[in-house]
Amino acid sequence: MSERNKRKQTRNVRFLAELAKFKLAPPVLTLGCLKTCLDDFQHHSVDVACLLLESAGRFLTRSSESAARANTLVDILWRLKKAKNLDAHQNTLVENAYYQCRPPTTSAVKCVSAYICVCVALPPLSHSLSLPFSSQRTLPGE
Repeated sequence: MSERNKRKQTRNVRFLAELAKFKLAPPVLTLGCLKTCLDDFQHHSVDVACLLLESAGRFLTRSSESAARANTLVDILWRLKKAKNLDAHQNTLVENAYYQCRPPTTSAVKCVSAYICVCVALPPLSHSLSLPFSSQRTLPGE
């Protein structure tokens, strides 16, 4: 697929997601597009599926008419991420799309936020200058 076609497809998916959010396109059409991308879960299809979920995923998973199918497709996306060997960029895209649809609980966010505040507020000693940066790498990834 040429670069020009990839850009066209990306614009079209973003436009379709916006139409779905404003209820101008039926959710069946949007979820069908997502299903097609998940069936061919390689290269550019990963990017398109993640873009679609980042743009309209939260709306689709919370809308009463599409919640069941959208949640099933998000679960399939997560299982494909675990099963396939994706590169780091695509792995990050899938995680961002997943957490856009299903944000983590607020208690987890508060816990990580408090941990970062403690790490930054450590007294600046010469031997512990790199401690906040090295301990930030140990933050939970999920």
